[in-house]
Amino acid sequence: MTARFALLLCSQRPAAQLGLLLAITGALLLPMLWIGFINDDVAYISLFFQNNAPNPWRLLTSAGVTEDYYRPLSELSSAVDFWLWGWNPIGFRLTNLLLHLAATALVFRLATQWFGGAFLPFAAGLFFGLLPVHETSILWIPGRTDMLCAVFYLGSVSCLTEYATNNNLRNQWLALGLFLLALLSKEMAFSLPLVLVPALWWVGRRHGRPLGFQRIARIVLPFLLLAAGVVVARWLLLDNNLLLGGNGPHTETNILHIARNMAMFLAALVVPTGLYQLEEWLAAYPLVVVGIGTAVAAAAAWVAWRNRSSLVPLLLPAAWILLTLLPVSRLMMRWYLYIPSVGFSIGLAWAVRWACQNNRQLRNSVASAIALLYAGILAFTVSQWISASNVAERLVAQLQREVRVGGGADTIYVASSLARIQTVPVFHLGFQKTLQLAFGNDSLVVGMWSRFVADRYPSSIKYRYDSVAGIVHFSAKRGGYFLLMGEAVHVKNGRNVVDAKTDAGNATVLVDSLSESRKPTAITLALPTLSPRHLVVFDGANFVVLQP
Repeated sequence: MTARFALLLCSQRPAAQLGLLLAITGALLLPMLWIGFINDDVAYISLFFQNNAPNPWRLLTSAGVTEDYYRPLSELSSAVDFWLWGWNPIGFRLTNLLLHLAATALVFRLATQWFGGAFLPFAAGLFFGLLPVHETSILWIPGRTDMLCAVFYLGSVSCLTEYATNNNLRNQWLALGLFLLALLSKEMAFSLPLVLVPALWWVGRRHGRPLGFQRIARIVLPFLLLAAGVVVARWLLLDNNLLLGGNGPHTETNILHIARNMAMFLAALVVPTGLYQLEEWLAAYPLVVVGIGTAVAAAAAWVAWRNRSSLVPLLLPAAWILLTLLPVSRLMMRWYLYIPSVGFSIGLAWAVRWACQNNRQLRNSVASAIALLYAGILAFTVSQWISASNVAERLVAQLQREVRVGGGADTIYVASSLARIQTVPVFHLGFQKTLQLAFGNDSLVVGMWSRFVADRYPSSIKYRYDSVAGIVHFSAKRGGYFLLMGEAVHVKNGRNVVDAKTDAGNATVLVDSLSESRKPTAITLALPTLSPRHLVVFDGANFVVLQP
């Protein structure tokens, strides 16, 4: 990798740099095409189906609003994939891969426009292309919402950067059009007018023609008006009030909750092992994690203050990260980091160049080491997803063999299922649609009351079924925990109780024991008053069909 860096930097040819950048990223991620359908892939693809085929008209109406989200372009991309490939996961994964390569190319272009040179754009693009925190956005089919939005978002910023340097109105109109497409892909695009302010400030400063406040305001104003117009249009035409409506997780306004989320977002960018591990450490050892984080932040602040005059260029990447996180600061999900990571990747490349400015060989070695670390983690992650999809396929095939479902209305009652293997989803969400497709029965109802997160596969779950009392007791014998999907926990007779609700009936879950990180490791499930014909549990390795 170091030799490639040196050869590339000597060539000084942007086209060669971009070609090698995309070749490295594409080659590393190519095995993702062999990931089958897992998690809620099937449910997402068929979200706007009618008569077993996509219905694009629903995307343009209020029927296209789901949980306060309206993302017609993202859903339309899945419809196009279905028309081209049918139920073949390779086509959907290929679209995700191509979108990520397009976003990587745009990061290279932005870094070139903002900072120039041979090293920084290539390093920034490589860091972005291989960044492990992108796992879910790239490998998860619904993650394309982030990548599709990012492609239009970055394209818009790049066009406006050109406009700021040459005053060509064509670039401004193109930037507005791309911004509209980004808004129709994901709500994170609403941060773009805010990001334009520091971007325009930096572009003017770099070219020796600083833009005054009034000039920046005139350039940004059309983007603010377009964003406001989309908000009003969604409210009046789709009855989707982004400002005051909704009761979802994005309505959380507790300042401490938001501050914690922002800290976790930043930590997940810096620590390449992923978000879920950080959450586990924070839950199990909050004081240690907060102490380490505070010490690192204080050290970074001290270094920044000591070198404040030379670190001015870092203001743009830092502002990019913080401003793009604002729309999602109330809910912590790692796929939200796809667009903010653009600022992180460019900032990291700049920091490597700055720290090693007098030693080109050391600079190339450091950049190569970071890229190799990211590449190793990402390659391992792809293999985990492939393995998890194989497990999902095998478990679904097992149910097809052991459960006889009729052609009409029927129900499968799942007391517990495999949600994730470590960080990789298996049947976390969308299990009902997965089984409907497998059994060829759109009337099939699947009730799932608890999910199991395994630290390895196969794992081991001890279970006991009392058919007379209608109770199933579960305990994780080696690692792992039970996921109760965030249902409200209340205390009853001195015990933690969760009311689990599904389309197949409600059940009561008693939490019998908790791990150090406050995750349920043993639960008792009181089934609803029914005589289930198909009652299924997961024993850590297989589905087991219980007899009533």
